[in-house]
Amino acid sequence: MEEITSRKNEKVKFLVDLGDDTKLRAETGLCVVHGKKLCVEAARCGCGIEQLWMTKQFLDSDKKDAEPLVSKAEAVFLMSDEICEKISPQRTPQGVVAAVKYRINKNERQYISYSRIAALCAVQDPANVGAVIRVSAGLGYGAVVVDGQCADAFSPKALRASMGAAFAIDIVRCEDLTDEISLLKQAGHKTIAAAMVRGAINISEIDAGDKLTIIFGNEGAGLSDEIISACDGAAVIPVSDKVESLNVATAAAIAMWELRP
Repeated sequence: MEEITSRKNEKVKFLVDLGDDTKLRAETGLCVVHGKKLCVEAARCGCGIEQLWMTKQFLDSDKKDAEPLVSKAEAVFLMSDEICEKISPQRTPQGVVAAVKYRINKNERQYISYSRIAALCAVQDPANVGAVIRVSAGLGYGAVVVDGQCADAFSPKALRASMGAAFAIDIVRCEDLTDEISLLKQAGHKTIAAAMVRGAINISEIDAGDKLTIIFGNEGAGLSDEIISACDGAAVIPVSDKVESLNVATAAAIAMWELRP
């Protein structure tokens, strides 16, 4: 176990960059998880722990969780409280941070066998992306497809919102969601756009069938005409005239519950 006390240490800089830089995460296949719950969840889901960082206080006071994490880590660092504060986005850091290997399905197509899939188009708030992933895992959806305009599902903010669910289900990256919709339709999926457009029917009246994918759009602009046209149909959640629409994560939770397997 290596002790690191300087905030200027190159290993510390790498960890900070990993939390901030989507490109670096993609290049290394690593993401940063903060706090005991997420570290334990990543290990439980089989993610390789490349680096484990702990404060002495965490190591001494929480040995029940610390020891299994240490046994699974490739490298373990004892960090000062100052370093913990530098690398953690939490207001009250818990004294444990890990750099873990995450799984990403890069259009390998295995995921199309799932009975339920959610897809996100240009959802830019990582908290919304994480929340949809958490709902998907909780309601039995096998995968979440994210297009190239979506926020990174493995950013620290998205991981906190998903509460580690991103490690438990398939996250599928694609550049062109229209092509992905075509593939899903060929595999027998009914594809439904969550969109307030002419011809959209009440979400509760959708006949889900054996395989279904539901697509959610950008927080402000929603789904493009191209995406909507590519789908088999559109569905809407009726709301009162007191609001124009629902937050995308809230709408996704309602729609996916209605169409759950």
